[in-house]
Amino acid sequence: VIRFLLEKNPEMVGYMTSYPEAMSNLKNEFSNNSYDELSSTWDKLTNSSGLYNGILFLDDLNSTKLTDFELDKLMIILEKRLNSHMPFLITTNVAQEDFKATFGERIASRLLGYCELVEFEEVDKRAEEKSL
Repeated sequence: VIRFLLEKNPEMVGYMTSYPEAMSNLKNEFSNNSYDELSSTWDKLTNSSGLYNGILFLDDLNSTKLTDFELDKLMIILEKRLNSHMPFLITTNVAQEDFKATFGERIASRLLGYCELVEFEEVDKRAEEKSL
């Protein structure tokens, strides 16, 4: 999807990152009090400065239990983007029925209640390659 959008109009994509990279950057920014700086990861994820109006693409949301820090920041990001009608795409290997157990009730309710979920029935090519 993102490749298609980038080919059609690169300006449609406001920010792309992987979930692990985003959380690593956020932990660093919050520990250094640099999260409110222009072009920080926090700014890009929440569009606080208004510079990242395109689609946020957050790849590979963890299937492991999220830390309290991650739950808090992910909830704020989702709330900000949903309330401001800012588009986003999130990929995860977590099955829809496991959202509540993995992400907690509050995040699961936002993802299930306000988002269009697209489940792919095809086998993940990465998982297929590892088994060979």
